Amino acid sequence: MHTKNFLCSLLSIALLLFITLLSGCGQRKIVIGASIAGSGEWTKQLSKEISLACGMQPNVRLDMRRVPMDDPALQQRQMDSLINAHVDLIIFDPCTDQSFQDELQRAKKAGIPVIVVDRKTSSKDYTAYIGRDDKELGRLQGEYLALRRKGMQTNILVVDGLPGSSPSKERTIGFNKAIAKYPNLHIVGTAAHSWIRDSVRIQGMKFLKQHPNLHIDCVAGQSDNIVMGMREAIEQVRGRGDICYFGIDGLSGKNGGLNLVRRGLLEATVINPTRGYLVVDLAMKILNGQPFQRINLLQTTVVNKFNIDVVMTQNEMIEEQEEAIQSQNSMITQFYRQFHHVHVYIVLNLIILLLILSSFFLIRYISALNRRNSVEKVRLRLENYLMLQAKRGHIDMSENNICSDAESNFMGRLFDSILKHANDSTFNAEMAAQEIGISTQKLVTIIKKITNLSVVQIIDLTRKTIQQKNVNAIF
Repeated sequence: MHTKNFLCSLLSIALLLFITLLSGCGQRKIVIGASIAGSGEWTKQLSKEISLACGMQPNVRLDMRRVPMDDPALQQRQMDSLINAHVDLIIFDPCTDQSFQDELQRAKKAGIPVIVVDRKTSSKDYTAYIGRDDKELGRLQGEYLALRRKGMQTNILVVDGLPGSSPSKERTIGFNKAIAKYPNLHIVGTAAHSWIRDSVRIQGMKFLKQHPNLHIDCVAGQSDNIVMGMREAIEQVRGRGDICYFGIDGLSGKNGGLNLVRRGLLEATVINPTRGYLVVDLAMKILNGQPFQRINLLQTTVVNKFNIDVVMTQNEMIEEQEEAIQSQNSMITQFYRQFHHVHVYIVLNLIILLLILSSFFLIRYISALNRRNSVEKVRLRLENYLMLQAKRGHIDMSENNICSDAESNFMGRLFDSILKHANDSTFNAEMAAQEIGISTQKLVTIIKKITNLSVVQIIDLTRKTIQQKNVNAIF
């Protein structure tokens, strides 16, 4: 009944939009300019998502510019061109973080909002930022590498990206800080200094020939792409050997990091989310005068052989939906180019109505995936907690899988409380809150903020994990 009522409401909104579109065919298009640096698969995916999301906006035209060779001079000219064209908003992915002070100041004076995506800039004259926390990406990679090596003496070869780019600098900081806590981990060399796979392969071969006796146990790269370039160099110079490879990006597709993990070519990768549709959503909020958050950090996680099948299935289904929407958008664009009379506008708006309905089901599906991801993140936190408790001798586990995310102190206290009462079927949120020493409402609020789940869901998930792992509490 609720679904039926919601669909009726949606149809009413769609009909209102239909009438608005009919009456506003002559309205001025909103022009969003974009200057996107980089030529790798990650950048291509970001650009594709931005284009697709703009195509879903009925009154938006996207002026996309690319900087394939990370050329600051070219990107400065692109920014000047977009500002001089008086576009309504600029999406800006800078190739370095030290340039573009003048361009961003000019855009601000011209009243053009600028959304910085992906890489950061040292200038403060931008409207909003949306992207990942690169230090967190490096930290997760280092922590997971340490867990996989389990105290073994390990020589690490680091493959870094373009010097001067914020991702390279911040991922280095995060990785180095993470492994500094483990005396068994040693960085024995840094190679490549590029985001281009072929360049890394060539530089990697030169590096290995210059250091023929250098023993390498692991290769940690700042993107999946350059890790595979170094793998090719190692195999050409030394043969395959027994080396573990760790990357960052986790893209889908034939040559993406997810498929490389599934094929066993990468030990693990850290998801570097693109989320182009969130970039466009933020742009529309700014253009429509709605409240928005200036700094927007995207969440990430480690993908390994234990969770690769779930993650790849989700990505494949989302890609299928994106391709269907892209095909529909292309069809509508072709219709608009061929016909210009009012009857065709009516037909096209009916198609838009169908697209809105399709988008509704897509949004519901993505929401379901987000809930699944929330459960997976809590499960990884719990597995990590159980592993640490087993090391301290607090519990006995028959199985000790490696997890991918570090739990907070608060989640550890909650897991501790649930584990103590694992066999008590009456244990609930009120009892957990009392044992931790906070109010039930505060516990519910904190857990919702951290995990996007309820306390009851956390308790049920913990009990199921304890049963699956055959955990015996010895508190």
